[in-house]
Amino acid sequence: MQAYFKATKAIESVLGQEQAKPVIEALNIGIAALENKCQEQRPILKAEIKDELSKELASKADLAGVKSELKKVEAELKAEIKYLNTKLNWLIGIVIAAMTLFNPQFVQLVKLLFK
Repeated sequence: MQAYFKATKAIESVLGQEQAKPVIEALNIGIAALENKCQEQRPILKAEIKDELSKELASKADLAGVKSELKKVEAELKAEIKYLNTKLNWLIGIVIAAMTLFNPQFVQLVKLLFK
């Protein structure tokens, strides 16, 4: 509003108050036409923005699909971890058995027990 006031005062200072009236009136008509055009375009722009956002944003169905995929991957990873844990336990047992069987003190203990 301040810019409008400055513009009208500048026009009045250049043309004079009487000659500036039709120019200012024409400006007012132009501003009103622009405001009307903006009001007409508002619903159109709003609909376009909504369409673009709905294309770009994920819907609840999209998120549900991603969630189910993540649960499937999680279940697969848990099964793989369980398998690897079992395998590791067996390997630890085998290593302990091998270390025990090849230990010279254990061999001597077995000889003493079976004499």
